[in-house]
Amino acid sequence: MLSFESLRGWVSIRALLPLLVMGCGAPDAEQDASEVGSVQEELCCSSADDAQAIDLGVLEPGQFLYSVGLGINNRGTVVGMSQVPSTPALNPFRAFRWTARTGMVALDTLGGLSSRAADVNDREQVVGTIQLADGTSRAALWDADGTAHDLGTLGGSHSSAEAINNRGQVVGVAINDSGKARGFIWSEREGMVDLGFPVGDFGDPRDINDAGVVVGRIEKDIEVLPFKWTKKQGMTVLDNLDGREAVAESINNRGDIAGYTNQAGWVFGVKWTGRTSSPVLLETLAGALQPWPIGINERGAIVGWIWPEDSDMAAVEWTSPSRVRLLPLEGAAQAYDINDRGQVVGQWNSHAFILETGKRRCKPH
Repeated sequence: MLSFESLRGWVSIRALLPLLVMGCGAPDAEQDASEVGSVQEELCCSSADDAQAIDLGVLEPGQFLYSVGLGINNRGTVVGMSQVPSTPALNPFRAFRWTARTGMVALDTLGGLSSRAADVNDREQVVGTIQLADGTSRAALWDADGTAHDLGTLGGSHSSAEAINNRGQVVGVAINDSGKARGFIWSEREGMVDLGFPVGDFGDPRDINDAGVVVGRIEKDIEVLPFKWTKKQGMTVLDNLDGREAVAESINNRGDIAGYTNQAGWVFGVKWTGRTSSPVLLETLAGALQPWPIGINERGAIVGWIWPEDSDMAAVEWTSPSRVRLLPLEGAAQAYDINDRGQVVGQWNSHAFILETGKRRCKPH
């Protein structure tokens, strides 16, 4: 089970979640993999009512290889990372972009050892992280044509990008010239700019909406607090419902925020709504533990996962704070993002998936 311990350093916990949960399910050892970049002729699907989940497979043929979908735009383009069978890197993953036309295609690593794609906007720009050949890491932006760009650092040796909005603004974490991890916002016009959190505090941006509002988590002394940041007002700490630790994971253009809080060792899902960012706890299913809401769309629908009693992790959708339903995925599954069409991406039995719009089964309380 995932712990909710504070994570110091430049690496976001969101980047680590797929690696931590991959052991909860395994792909079929007898499956036939497609060629690199091609669409699989036979897709492994699971359906309930009108919903259909498509297994996106992996980049290269091989048994027991993992992949995960971390982001999806409103065109249905999926990005994430896929394990490759042989590489000198410690974490042998490659960033990918998937479309229904092209299938899963590896993104350029700038000669690096491994990479991860975290988010994609409606202009088909992708952001993520590349581990370079010298062992340092860089926040990266891939254009729609696949051209990769190193976004640099704040003077240090590492950086990592987590999210991009439709204006091309990117947020993430970078090491500065003093060796400190700092939250940043990047734009083509201004380059990488420190978000200006108080000295000594570790800020970890998770998402940015089209208005340039950034959300994430900040470590202050022994506390981990959810925050909202704007260029005009700077950082505002959100109500954590008296939790010991809390994280704001994602934000939509209405200002609704999805995240979670830790109260006495138990994780609870939270939705902060509207301009006042008022917090509301998210319901969970009977007997289920530790809900982890991760993605939110313009309708306010939230996706993530829960731990049902005596079962693997299960992907869920909150259509409102009081309504949660299982997604039709048999076996271990985690949902990471949802677009405005209701398409969901994540990891299902250790492979990336996309769940097409449709009615989903709901387990009553």
